[in-house]
Amino acid sequence: LQRPFEEAALADRSLQVHACQTRLREVQVLHDQLRDLLERDPGLQPRDIAVLTPDIDAYAPFVQAVFAGEAGNSPAIPFALSDGSRLANESVAEALLRLLALPGSRFTVNDVLDLLSVAAIAERFELDATDFDRLREWLGDAGARWGLNADHRAELDAPPESAFSWAWALDRLLLGHATGSDALVAGVAPLPTLEGGALLVLDRLLHALRRLAHWQRALAVARTPAAWSEALGALVSDFFPERARDGADRDAIESLRAQAAAFARQAAQARVATPVPLSVLRAWFTAALTASTGRQPFLTGGVTFGQMVPMRLVPFKVICLLGMSDGEFPRRDPPGSLNRLTAQLSGPQRQIGDRSLRDDDRGLFLQLFAAATEVFYVSYLGRDPRSGDALAPSVVVSELLDVASRYFEAPDTARKGLTVDHPLQPFSVAAVGGDVGEGSDTRRFTYQAGWAKAAAQARAQRSPPPPFAAAVADDLQARDSDWTRERLVRVLSHPPRAFLAQRLGLHLPEAQDRLAEEEPFDSNDGLERYQLDVRVLDACLDDPGLAIEALAIRLLAEGRIAPGAAGLVAVAQSLERLGPALSAWRGRDGQADKLAYNLDLDGWRLTGVLPRVHAKGLRQFSASKGHGKTLLALGIDALAWFASGHASPIERIVSGAPLQRIDAMAADQARAKLVQLLGIAQSAQRRALPFMPRTGLALVASGAVDGLQAAQAWGGEHGEGNDAWVQLALRGAMPFAGNEMITQEFSEIAQAVFVGLPGVADMAPARAGASGDD
Repeated sequence: LQRPFEEAALADRSLQVHACQTRLREVQVLHDQLRDLLERDPGLQPRDIAVLTPDIDAYAPFVQAVFAGEAGNSPAIPFALSDGSRLANESVAEALLRLLALPGSRFTVNDVLDLLSVAAIAERFELDATDFDRLREWLGDAGARWGLNADHRAELDAPPESAFSWAWALDRLLLGHATGSDALVAGVAPLPTLEGGALLVLDRLLHALRRLAHWQRALAVARTPAAWSEALGALVSDFFPERARDGADRDAIESLRAQAAAFARQAAQARVATPVPLSVLRAWFTAALTASTGRQPFLTGGVTFGQMVPMRLVPFKVICLLGMSDGEFPRRDPPGSLNRLTAQLSGPQRQIGDRSLRDDDRGLFLQLFAAATEVFYVSYLGRDPRSGDALAPSVVVSELLDVASRYFEAPDTARKGLTVDHPLQPFSVAAVGGDVGEGSDTRRFTYQAGWAKAAAQARAQRSPPPPFAAAVADDLQARDSDWTRERLVRVLSHPPRAFLAQRLGLHLPEAQDRLAEEEPFDSNDGLERYQLDVRVLDACLDDPGLAIEALAIRLLAEGRIAPGAAGLVAVAQSLERLGPALSAWRGRDGQADKLAYNLDLDGWRLTGVLPRVHAKGLRQFSASKGHGKTLLALGIDALAWFASGHASPIERIVSGAPLQRIDAMAADQARAKLVQLLGIAQSAQRRALPFMPRTGLALVASGAVDGLQAAQAWGGEHGEGNDAWVQLALRGAMPFAGNEMITQEFSEIAQAVFVGLPGVADMAPARAGASGDD
C-alpha cells in the first residue's frame, strides 16, 4: 500500500542514505548518527553495530581521528578497526609501487621530485626540504619538464628531442657552473646560477637520477621469480637507507625485504620457474602490500569497523556501509587481457560457476542488507568538494532507492527525500538544524558542541575580521639606508607581499609551486608570452639584424619556446606583437652601454644599473603594457637618470603605445622624488601598506576614488584586490570596502607614488586601466 512521503515517514530510521562530500565528512556524519541511534534506543549497544567499507585503509585515519577524538560532554563510542593493512598507508610501500612503475614513467619533473621527497628516499640521498626548494627553483629555470633524454622520449613514441628533458636541463646547469657565462656552448645555453655548496645538492640529484634511469631499464626485463626477488632486494637497497631514522619507516623497509623473499618462496611452491613480466610482480606486490594482516579482532564489544568481505554475515542490529560511491563498488572485473575468463563473462562462452567480482559484490550487498536486523545505513560521496557538482552513488544503492521509493505515492519525490545531503563543513548552518529555509532537514545535526556553537555564530551578524598584523616592532635601524633599485621596485610593486614575505618571513603557496611538465606550446599562457616578448625585444635591440631562425635557435636553447615549427610560430607572433615598438625605434640604433649609479640621497643610498644608455641619452623599452607596475619601474630608472645629473631627455617605448619623449627633470627635483619613494618603501617594511600600483595608477588617472577604472583594477576578475597576499596582509583593513579611512590612505599613497613620476603624466590617462601581464 502506497503512502505519502511526509515528514512523519522521516521518523523511520531503519533505512538511511547519506550523501557527503569527503571521506572525513562521511565518518563525522556516521559518528553523529550512531550517537543518535544509541541515545534513542537504550537497548542498542556499540557491539550491535558493524561499519563496513570496500577499502578500510582509506577510512582508517578518519575513523581514528573522529572516534578517538574529543567526544564533548558525551561518553566516547568504543570501536575497533579490523582488516587493515599495516603497509597500506605507509609512504615507503607507496614509494616502492611507484618505483615498480618506472619503465612506463614519463619522468615528469614533479613526479620525480615528489618521489625523491618521500622521507626514507630523501634520507637515502641526503636531501632535505631546503634542498628540494633549491632544486625546484633551479630545474624550473633550467627548463626540465619531462623525459630522461631524447632516447627515452623516443621510447614513449614522442619526437626524439632533448629540449626540456632532464639531461638537457642538467647540461645547462653544469655548463653554467663550469663556464660562469650564458654564451652558447655547442648549442647549449648555460645557466650560471649554481654557487658554492649548491653543486653538492645537484650531485646528489644526479646520483638519484642515475639510479632511477638504471632501474627504468632493468625493471623492463622479464625475470624468474628468484631473480626478481634478488633484484627487488637491490632496488630497496638503492633507494632506502639500511637503517632509517624513523622507526615506522625502518619496519616498513624490513617488511618490503620480507615480501620480496615471500614472492620467490610462493613461486617456488607453485613450481613457477619461467620468466614473468613486471606487470605480474607489480600486481602481486599491490595485493600483498594492501592485504589485511588478519591479526586485528573483528568482534570486540565496541563498534566494529572492517572490510566488506564474504562469509562474514553475522547478524547485527545496525549495519553501516561507507564508501558506496559510483566506481568504487561493486568492483570491476580485471581487463580481459589479464584474465581470459573475464573476457568471456559478457559473452556466450560464460559457464555456470564462472566467477565475476562485480556479481560477487552485488550479492554481498544483498546479504549485508538482509543481515541488518534493525537499521541499514549507507553513505557515499555525493558531491564534488570543489565544484559542488552532484555525484552518483553506487549502482546497487540506486537500485535500493528505486525499490524503496515505490512504497510512496510520489516515487521521484520520495527517492530524493530518502537521501540526506550533507554540507561540506560540519560547522555549516545547514549541518545543524532546520532553520535554513528550503534546504532544512532535521536529520542533519551534530553532537559536537564546538561545531554547533560555530554554526550558531554563523547565523549571527558577522563582525569584520581583525587586522592580520599591526605595525611590527621596529628592530631596524632608524633608517634602513642602503637600497638597490631592484629592491625598491619590488617593494613598491607589491607592498603587502613585501611586508609578509620579506619582513615576516611568510610564504603563500602559488600555482607556480608546481613546475610545468609540458613544452611551452600554449600561446595563451600570459606569463610565458610576456617573458618571451621581453627576451625577443632584448635580442632585437642588441642585434637589429638578427634572423628569426637564429633567434629561434637561441630561444629554444634557453627553454623559452617549443621545438620545431611551434617554436618558430611563437617567435613570429612575438615579433608581430612587438612590431610597432621595434618600428618606432628603427633608425635610432647605435652603441648602447650600461651605466651604474650610486646616489647619496639625504642619508639614503640607492644603487643600480641603467641599461641601454646611448650617446644621446637613456632609451627605455618594455614588452609589458603601460600599467602601474611597468610605469613605476621605468619611472624609478628615469629618476635615477636625472638625479645623476643628466639633462638629456628620455625616449621610451612601452608595448601598445607610441614612442614617448620624456623631458628632462631638474636633478634636485628627481632626488626629492626618490627620497619620497624610499620613505614609502621604508614604511612598507614596518606594516602592510594599502597600496597596489595598477589600481593606484588608475585612481590617479581618473582623479576619483570611486572611478570605474580603479574599481576594475582592484575588484575585477584579475583585480589586485583578489591577490592572496593582499587578502591576507590587508585583512580587516581592505580599501574600497566601505572603510573610508583606509581608502583615503590608499589614495594618498597612490598620489605620492605617481604624481611627479617621469612619464606618468602623458601615459596615465590613456593606459591606466590597461590590462596585461606584470
